[in-house]
Amino acid sequence: MIYKIVSRSNPPVSLSQAKAHLRVTHNLEDDLIQGIVDASIEWAEFYTGMALGVNVVEAVSEVDLTTYKIGRYLPIDSIDSVVDDDDTAVAFTFVYPSEVVLDDEVEEYPITITYTTSVDNLPNPIIMAILLKVGDLYDYRTDRGIPLSQDGQYRSVAEMLLQPYKLLEFSP
Repeated sequence: MIYKIVSRSNPPVSLSQAKAHLRVTHNLEDDLIQGIVDASIEWAEFYTGMALGVNVVEAVSEVDLTTYKIGRYLPIDSIDSVVDDDDTAVAFTFVYPSEVVLDDEVEEYPITITYTTSVDNLPNPIIMAILLKVGDLYDYRTDRGIPLSQDGQYRSVAEMLLQPYKLLEFSP
């Protein structure tokens, strides 16, 4: 299963919040900073397994073309819509917390799934972790080596802030 975020609304960190955090007062780098914000939010989503906002994803399944598991972005409050590649609505059933079962046959793949998650009451450590990642990516615009701690693991402050919110996946 392949998922690509097509768009995101109601993000946990806005461009203006990021610019205030970075102390940037001009508009010359808005596109760069917005890209960094988007990457930082997606990093936080990947790290925690939580969805942060209203996301529209393009979903491609190579195995079962009727069931889509959105395991990477939880918890999902609701599936708002499912459309095929021709923007035709597809009937579906949402199996909480992360499964979409198509009730109709789909003519054109890939399908696009729009789903909603709650970001209104995100804990401050998650927001701060995203802002810290924004600052790190803004300050270091080139690839760099990262030193390891004594136990051989690198843990950034942002990762330590997100750790308590990380959803654990258990397999049967």
